Amino acid sequence: MVIGRAEELAHVDQLLASARLGTSEALAITGEAGIGKTALLDYAVSKATGMTVLRAGGVETEAEIPFAGLLSLLRPVLGRIDELPAPQAAALRAALGLAAGAGGDRFLVGAATLTLLTACAEDAPLLVVIDDAQWLDESSLGAILFAARRLLADALALLVASRDGRALGLRELPLGGLDRAGAAALLDRHAGRPLPPGAADRVFEATLGNPLALVELAGSAADLPLEPGVPVQTTVEQAFAARIAALPEPTRRLLALAAAEEAGDLVVLARAATTMAAGDERPAAAALRADSEGAAAAGDDRGAAAASALDALGAAESAGLVMLALDRLSFCHPLARAAAYRAAPPSERRAAHAVLAEVEPDPDRRAWHRAAAALGPDDDAAEALEQAGLRAKDRGAYTAAASSLERAARLTTDTATRARRLFQAAEAAWLAGHADRADERLAEARALSYDPALNVEIDQLRGHAALSRGRAREAHDILVTAATGVHAAEMLAEATEAAAIAAEPRLMLAAARRAWTALTPHATERARIRAMIALGMALIYTGDDTGAPWLRDAADLLDAHPDFATDPELLVSAAVGALWLREAERGRELVGRAIDAAREQGAVGALPPPLWLAGRDAATSDRPHVAVALYEEAIRLARETGQATSLCAGLAGLACVEARQGREAECREHAGEALALTESLGLAFFQLWALDAMADLELGRGDLEAALTHLTAKERLLQARDIADPDVSPAPDLAQTLLWLDRADEAEPRLQAFARAARAKGQPWSLARLARARGDYATALEHHARTPDRFETARTLLAQGEALRRARRRADAREPLRAAIATFDALGAAPWAERARRELQASGETARRRDPLTLDALTPRELQVALVVAEGHTIREAAGKLFLSPKTVDHHLQSVYRKLAIDSRAALATALQQDQETLPMRAPTTPT
Repeated sequence: MVIGRAEELAHVDQLLASARLGTSEALAITGEAGIGKTALLDYAVSKATGMTVLRAGGVETEAEIPFAGLLSLLRPVLGRIDELPAPQAAALRAALGLAAGAGGDRFLVGAATLTLLTACAEDAPLLVVIDDAQWLDESSLGAILFAARRLLADALALLVASRDGRALGLRELPLGGLDRAGAAALLDRHAGRPLPPGAADRVFEATLGNPLALVELAGSAADLPLEPGVPVQTTVEQAFAARIAALPEPTRRLLALAAAEEAGDLVVLARAATTMAAGDERPAAAALRADSEGAAAAGDDRGAAAASALDALGAAESAGLVMLALDRLSFCHPLARAAAYRAAPPSERRAAHAVLAEVEPDPDRRAWHRAAAALGPDDDAAEALEQAGLRAKDRGAYTAAASSLERAARLTTDTATRARRLFQAAEAAWLAGHADRADERLAEARALSYDPALNVEIDQLRGHAALSRGRAREAHDILVTAATGVHAAEMLAEATEAAAIAAEPRLMLAAARRAWTALTPHATERARIRAMIALGMALIYTGDDTGAPWLRDAADLLDAHPDFATDPELLVSAAVGALWLREAERGRELVGRAIDAAREQGAVGALPPPLWLAGRDAATSDRPHVAVALYEEAIRLARETGQATSLCAGLAGLACVEARQGREAECREHAGEALALTESLGLAFFQLWALDAMADLELGRGDLEAALTHLTAKERLLQARDIADPDVSPAPDLAQTLLWLDRADEAEPRLQAFARAARAKGQPWSLARLARARGDYATALEHHARTPDRFETARTLLAQGEALRRARRRADAREPLRAAIATFDALGAAPWAERARRELQASGETARRRDPLTLDALTPRELQVALVVAEGHTIREAAGKLFLSPKTVDHHLQSVYRKLAIDSRAALATALQQDQETLPMRAPTTPT
């Protein structure tokens, strides 16, 4: 019976009821040690009648063992791994040590965990219980939380108990102490005798109602003079320490050994106890035992036979400190384990670890025991830990790998070897998503290393990490300075990309030219393609129209090599080049291949860049609803994977769509977050996007002064960075806004400069905007017909209609205005559609309000699902691509069917196609 927790028990009951009804929920139960978290988990398990229960718990000394917690959790269902998609199955087997191979992307293990758990939930409702999550190895916790964030429509309940829930990202149920009445009831149950007046109150004040502290102090509550304000953990651990001190010496020694042996394996404990009792004189153990107080004392009777090696634990079991069951020992509470470990002197603890290192069968645990036994640098222990770290890295347990390799470096005597191990630790920390930790290890490695080849590797990772985290200028400087040897061309190509994101065209061009000249006759085709793309983009960004052939040739070279067809990073680089040329079909094809490759490989970390690129393409063509879905996914995954550059791109791009659609609150929120990121990190390229969004929003609202503020801010930024590409210039809108504000003298010089740049580039998008600004609408529409941007086409039609109406040619004005309204409606650009309607009404005709389009009714996630399913993928295939469960995909798909009033995939594909066909692809021919 759980005392004093009626409200909390109701939460647990509701969680189980939801799972039985087919709805997933996850709940984090949080609070200090002994507050009753485990009691609530036990209650949930006891009430899970008819449910499958999977349970695991963290162990403090096991926190660095790769995927130990996940293996414990999934052990009962490992036979179902073959049901997973092949990449997920291979990653999970490797992660859990069930098969050789690389674990790959850490998020792929999370996707595999999600698929396996939800597959189990299809057979019967599933309860997943995680205790002491603060000590679960991070690789396991990351996989479980990845799954938890994607649960929706599965018969699955997840309960996680942790001392701190801030890092979990789950709905939280915080536990405080019991109230006075509950505390008194618990004391009465455990005191064993009536308590004198005031005793219960004194214990309550000292423990603040902590249930474990109340239970531990109940027996002495009548006599113990307690003082308020003592930390609960200290109070409870002192109580455990007092109970341990009362045990016989052999029992205390065995408890310390058991506390050091984190798995509670009685077979291993028996071997270790037998070895210690036999006085084994192998060098490592002998040296440490000689240093151990009491362990080397003459006449110590420790028993001689393995069968009786653990007999002394009986006293600890009788005292309620440990539980012995079959082949497993467990402490009554983690604080009891901590008290048992700390009760032994340091030399005895080292001796215990040394003996465990001899008898432990698992090589990773053996390595950590050797490290714990070391007193000062120890190259043998360091070597063992390095191998453990490399094994963890191969399994995708990057956090565990980083810890092992860092500890190995600390134990290493040779400076060069220490630098190499610190670099390996940094690389693993980066792959684990711990950017700050990676930066610290890289700085240490760089300070120690005198190896030119290692220094290049260190700086390449430093630059790549800085770019992903959004520190674009810093990334450029690191990569340019370090670019030498066989990696020089690719490092300089990445430096070019960094300079582009920082909006530094001169630096961009210098790095790109160096990348091209750094190519040797033995350079790889991958390096050659990246250097060509870098140079092409740099030339275009600096206003040199000779950049286009470089980009097209690079894309052709990529197509000629089948090995690159599944390289998301290279495909994204090529797609950027095509999109910069506004060659929409080519760019769309390349970025689509990048997304498909990343989804097929389960490479979650590789998805944000192609997703936001695809979003930009969709937003600047004829699919704003698709753009929103793509941006939403890019933002979500970028936050999850710690990619500040992609996060900023997604936010700024989404704000641009919201601006055109008149979604003011959302636009201001997303543009504001993007601008804050750009200012703190120097991501000026995306600052341009965010300023575009704010200007478009104000133009749509008709606030010309506010729009002028954002347009001039963008103009100043471009001038400061010496960016000459007319495609990014605000000059046409700026000139038009100045004209509306009767400031023609300021408009004309800007338009003249823009005209020179647009004619020099010769691309239709800039020429269309120039012609519109000059009032040459027929020419503008001819240029628009060669671009995919339907919003700009509609703006030209609106401008043409307005000009015709002002010239009193009202009948002529109606056709372009009707076309503008139809396009704005199809794009969801409500403010612009209303403006065009007002113009049409002024011309003497009233436009019918449009019916809501198909895509308007769908949420971004529903549209994501609809688009993938409409491509012909099954529910399970779509689930794998979107990193969702099949039932969650089906849930969204049924919602799509309901909203669209359809009942088949064929009807879905038709509905999505019809939605696109409502958009006029070409402007009508109208009088000028």
